[in-house]
Amino acid sequence: MKKRSIQKNSKTFNVSITKRISYWEQMENGTWEPNTFKIFDHFINRDTVVLDVGAWIGQTALYTSQIAKQTIAFEPDPIAFKELETNVSLNKDALWAPQLTIYNKAIGSSNGTIKLGSRGQGGDSMSSTLFSDRETHWNVTTITLDDVIEKHQLQNENLFIKMDIEGGEYNLVPQLKTIFKKYNVVLFLSLHTFFLMNSLKSHSTKESILKKVWRRWRFFWLHVKLAHAMPFNFFYLNSGKKVTLFKVLFKTFIYGKFPSEIVASNQPWHPS
Repeated sequence: MKKRSIQKNSKTFNVSITKRISYWEQMENGTWEPNTFKIFDHFINRDTVVLDVGAWIGQTALYTSQIAKQTIAFEPDPIAFKELETNVSLNKDALWAPQLTIYNKAIGSSNGTIKLGSRGQGGDSMSSTLFSDRETHWNVTTITLDDVIEKHQLQNENLFIKMDIEGGEYNLVPQLKTIFKKYNVVLFLSLHTFFLMNSLKSHSTKESILKKVWRRWRFFWLHVKLAHAMPFNFFYLNSGKKVTLFKVLFKTFIYGKFPSEIVASNQPWHPS
């Protein structure tokens, strides 16, 4: 197995050399999601447990494992998980290795199975429950966050939930309001509005005006439900700019747009 050492902000780890090596190179040179790591460095410390929901091949989990008390990562795509598992095994001798646990499962509203689909062949970071009707799909195991918290005894921990599940957030987040209220949580949420809008489109080549209006309204209403499930005091864009959900939803209603990432916290964030 060919491997390469990656360094990011003084954190070092090994990864397998595959067709996705360019993503690691972009991470290393700062062109892949630079704000993501600024958010990690601000909100995560040795008193934080990270729940990485949608870990893909490990860019975030291998990093947060070195700055957090513990990282528990979930990746249901079987192709992506195989590469994640390989990358984790390449770091088994690292001092921080015991702080990382990975699951080939999806976080769901109940324990069971759910259909996950891909517009391609899978493993490309874009598998989603929104694509469950595609030719490439899998039945994947789900586990609830309540069960994760109980299993790992996280009830009194500071939780940082990073969620990047390619549109599945519109179904999952509204089910998590109780958890957000009950525990000390910071939520770093990626939104996939393009995937959502496409999933709402009619399969017919011609879409009536009425169907377009319905789709736009449904798009807005799903974001209202999502916002209603986040009972936090402060909301920020990934740049650190403070926003209010009312203004964000107003723009969603008028323009049909929503931020691609939101940081939600009960503590203020003052980016330097």
